[in-house]
Amino acid sequence: MKETLAEILKVLCDKYHSPCCIAARPTGERLITVGDPSGLRRNGLIDILFEDARAIVQVNKSLKYRILPQLVVQGNESCILMKPLDDLLIGLFHQDNRSPEQLYYEGREISRRLADALRGPS
Repeated sequence: MKETLAEILKVLCDKYHSPCCIAARPTGERLITVGDPSGLRRNGLIDILFEDARAIVQVNKSLKYRILPQLVVQGNESCILMKPLDDLLIGLFHQDNRSPEQLYYEGREISRRLADALRGPS
């Protein structure tokens, strides 16, 4: 049985100690929020990156020529931005003392796991 996006993201949030994860379409449609955004001390990055369709489209455009995942940091709050599939944008939020390097490598692993889980068996 293929897992749903919500189930996959919940497992990843738990494994990587993320209080919140948001999935959206590059066209601006916010698909799902997993976890509790109020667990973050500030909702600044959520507002900047995923507040509305316009913000989501802008974030997706900003990722076009970048090496993914991208890490966005504001104070001690961070978001790993990933595109495990062309039509899926994921933001995995953290608020802790992990280094940017650690978050980047976790983001690569998470993105690979997401892509594998969403594509299913070959």
